Amino acid sequence: MNKLIKRRYNLVYCLRKKGVRCLSKECMRVLKPNGTLIFKWNEVQIPIRKIIDVIGCEPLFGHTTRRSSTTVWMAFMK
Repeated sequence: MNKLIKRRYNLVYCLRKKGVRCLSKECMRVLKPNGTLIFKWNEVQIPIRKIIDVIGCEPLFGHTTRRSSTTVWMAFMK
């Protein structure tokens, strides 16, 4: 694989093989300084508290949806 293809599919690899921790690190890596990352999570199987612990930083703010209260939107800043 050449470098471009490896870079392009790194995100897919992270999702499949290494999960949320790798995904959050990759998102923060490519995010510009003072950039904002909006993160959506449905906590039917895994509670949001565990996800925040894995990510390793607290969100600036978060919001649950009204309909089912299982989907959480969070904002992180680099």
